[in-house]
Amino acid sequence: MKAVSVICPFRNEKDNLEELVGRTFKALAGLYDTSAVEVIIVDDASTDSANEIINRLLEVYAGLRLITHGRKMGQAAALSSGFNSASGDIIITMDADLQAWPEDLPLFLNKMNEGYDLVNGIRLERKERLFLKLSSKLFSFLVSLISGAPIADAASNFTAVRGKFIKGLELYANDHRYIVPILKRRGALKIAEVKVRHAKRQKGRSKYSLGKVVLAVPEFFSFYSRFKKGAYDLN
Repeated sequence: MKAVSVICPFRNEKDNLEELVGRTFKALAGLYDTSAVEVIIVDDASTDSANEIINRLLEVYAGLRLITHGRKMGQAAALSSGFNSASGDIIITMDADLQAWPEDLPLFLNKMNEGYDLVNGIRLERKERLFLKLSSKLFSFLVSLISGAPIADAASNFTAVRGKFIKGLELYANDHRYIVPILKRRGALKIAEVKVRHAKRQKGRSKYSLGKVVLAVPEFFSFYSRFKKGAYDLN
């Protein structure tokens, strides 16, 4: 059993991986012994040269673990793979594009140490296009409505939760966007948020677009149907 598992799903992020892994382990070094930490990177069938970089990093960091998908399955499936493999008492999800700062990881862990079940990150001064900011605000309102929890930034993908609440969890489609209500449904009732920094993407290409925002509308109702039927309940 590890104290902390950090899960970073990615696809075609070769230019960010070395910095991501290095900064993540450095951020956790002041809090835990290296043997108590694992960083799980989930490669969702990258087509760039990421594997060359990963193989080198695996030789440097003993706590680094790799999961590889043979075909593109999406971020939710990548997180499910990470969840099923993680052994941490606390599980933290973090994007691999370095818009989230690994240096903010202690904020989540310190808050979890206060007794919370789940801690979500609120991105400050987001370095994104206006339509993404506005759609995110609407999305957060809807998530708060269905979950009963006042979540200011439901789409941050920077979240910490106690491992017992993700045991056996399988995510569908783009369910990673609804991780807060899903985990609350599974018993993570003590929820807090912390303010985190947000950087402009420096390397690689964004996976988000206006088309994905439009498709999120029917996707939301599909999720809500599964949610009400108990598809995510903790067995």
